[in-house]
Formats: sequence, C-alpha cells, structure tokens
Amino acid sequence: LENKVLETFSNDGLTLFLQPVVNLKDAKCVGAELLLRVAEQSKFSIYPGLIVEILNKVGRGQLFTRWLINSACRFAAELKYEHQLKLYLTINLRAEDLYDFELPHMLLQSAALWKISPNDLVLEVTENGVLELNETTNSIIEELAKNGFKLALDDFGTGFSSLSRLRNIPIDIIKIDQSFVRDITHSKNDYEIVKSIAALANSLGKEVIAEGVEDQKCL
Repeated sequence: LENKVLETFSNDGLTLFLQPVVNLKDAKCVGAELLLRVAEQSKFSIYPGLIVEILNKVGRGQLFTRWLINSACRFAAELKYEHQLKLYLTINLRAEDLYDFELPHMLLQSAALWKISPNDLVLEVTENGVLELNETTNSIIEELAKNGFKLALDDFGTGFSSLSRLRNIPIDIIKIDQSFVRDITHSKNDYEIVKSIAALANSLGKEVIAEGVEDQKCL
C-alpha cells in the first residue's frame, strides 16, 4: 500500500475536488474546500486521510504540503482570472505544518507566483490537528494571520479543547462538524448544539460553516 501511494504521488496521480461553501442568505457560492482524491486514471482507490498518513510516515509529508499549497494557489488563480469568480479556497494543514517555520514564506511565495491574495485562501486546522500550542506553533500561526491568511477551525465540537482553541488561536471561521449537522432535523440535541455554537461564534465575530448539509430539510 505504501508503494502504491508513493507511486501515485510521484506520478502526479493525486488531484483535488472542490466542495462548495454556500452563503445561506443569498444561496450563492462564496468558496470551496479542496478535497484530496486519487485521479481517475490511477485506477486506485484509497481513503484520503490514509494517503496523508502514509506520506507522513515515509517522510513525504512536507513535499505533499508544498504540492497542496501550489495546487490550491493555481486553482485560485484559475477561478479568479479565467472565470472571474470571487471565491476563496480552503486547504487542510497537517499538524506537522504548524512546526514548519518555512510555511508562511512558502504560502506567500506561492501566492505571489500565481498572483493571488492571501485572502483568497483559508487554512484549516482540525481541532485535534494542533499537536500543542507552544512558542513554535503560536509564532507560525501569528505569522500566517499577520500576512492576511484566514484560519478556520475544522471539526469544531469533536475534541476536548474546543473553547481553549477558540480562545488561543486567531480563528476567523468555525466549521461545525457534520456529526452535529446531518441529523439536525431528527435530533433536538443536535439542533440545540448547532444553534449554540453558531450563536457563540457570531458573538465573537467569527464566520460559521455547517458541514454535512445534504438535503433541503437540513438546509
């Protein structure tokens, strides 16, 4: 499996799909999350999270992040200049990326290369994806925010430190985990949890994204 993943990565066999982010007020698409997939021509199927896990294990994690950032900036430039669409794209950072002092420079360099603004990208960290908040991670996160990159806290509500993450990281967007959203029409508890998270986020001036909206009733 490791060999197959390495072969796929080395032969440009990975691709990115776009999952739309829709504004509920006017039903317009305002952005999209980039989702990792294996390209169709690879004829190979594997869970995306496992791909990243394997690439980390064999020491290709940083190379993958570089590929992801460049690909995201290329997509953003294509949407902006070829299609005249004002959309932001979100990418998921690995926990290890927040220990990489080159990350802010890498992002700025790629954005400059493709002539996009830091505002065209949103960087997602999962709630459990921040290994720990220390001098290194704080420095890198603050540098990213200072340079104009928006930060999103993904899978909000599923970890043990949701509120401390919200307090200690300069988060712009809170993404409510789909486990609270998908059954919202059948579960009063889920409804109240989502309502409370949204109210908290709004009171703090954060944007809120609900993941897992798949039908009209849920919408």
